[in-house]
Amino acid sequence: MKHIAIATALMLSGISFAHAEEPRPLTTFQKFFDLNGDGVLNEEERQAAKRALELSREEFMAKWDINKDGKLSLDEIRALRRSVLHHIMAKRRAIFLKFAGEDELMSKEEFAGMPIFATADPVKVGLAFDHLDGDHNGSLTFLEFNRRFPVYPR
Repeated sequence: MKHIAIATALMLSGISFAHAEEPRPLTTFQKFFDLNGDGVLNEEERQAAKRALELSREEFMAKWDINKDGKLSLDEIRALRRSVLHHIMAKRRAIFLKFAGEDELMSKEEFAGMPIFATADPVKVGLAFDHLDGDHNGSLTFLEFNRRFPVYPR
């Protein structure tokens, strides 16, 4: 959970890190989790692949090989990807609600109160919030909060 909060904060604050070397091409297995098709697994996609790797091949195939023919069809791969996307979105929403509270709106103070921003420059945190607040009403909806995350085709 700590790593997700860190990745979330980095994405929200616009911080990025350049890779010193070219990323290796994705394996066939990794391509299942490259939801946005950019050829690289971002943190959310990596976490989903890691969860899948915790299953044995037999467990993985039992879960996703619906017709039990020993291989994943295009429809089965689509079902896997939809499930991964659903899990990612549910996790994002849970993070948002943890800080937004019952009204499901995140104030600038609630945003700044996220642990990842504890040592951040308050001016930069405020600018990040203002950037996300698309309607400039002083609070973030989940859709506004979600804007800075990678977009995945449905």
